[in-house]
Amino acid sequence: TAYEIPKRDWSSDVCSSDLTVWDVYASGGTIYAATGGGLGVSTDGGTNWTTYTTGSGLGSNDVRSVYASGGMIYAATSGGGLSVSADSGATWTTYTAASSGLANDAMYGVYADGGVIYGATASGLSVAAVPEPSTYAMALAGLGFTGYTMFRRRKRA
Repeated sequence: TAYEIPKRDWSSDVCSSDLTVWDVYASGGTIYAATGGGLGVSTDGGTNWTTYTTGSGLGSNDVRSVYASGGMIYAATSGGGLSVSADSGATWTTYTAASSGLANDAMYGVYADGGVIYGATASGLSVAAVPEPSTYAMALAGLGFTGYTMFRRRKRA
């Protein structure tokens, strides 16, 4: 038999009653809400929210889908492509049709599994390999080492 949730068990206005919530994802006590006004993230069960927008680095404020895993957050936006954070939202990289070959910048769904990301777009499914957070860390470490080496060479000259 199907499980029925009694009406009294639902909470409303958890994220914001004046925004359309297109998608929700929860993992490890963190709630992600894809809304028409950005990406809402709560780490305390919905009591407090941090909202990420274009000012934070998202490709568009109209976030249609969200997925998160291991510190990575994937935000599919309508018209702004795919925005990815490898540091739990501190910084964002946006991938578009022009910059990375997405089928379309209008995205409606996103999921990642086994090093592969799947993006549902207005022009079909886009599939690409996804760097793991450790790959980003190694790249940053490499850039830091390169910068330090150049600094030392300059200082010697």
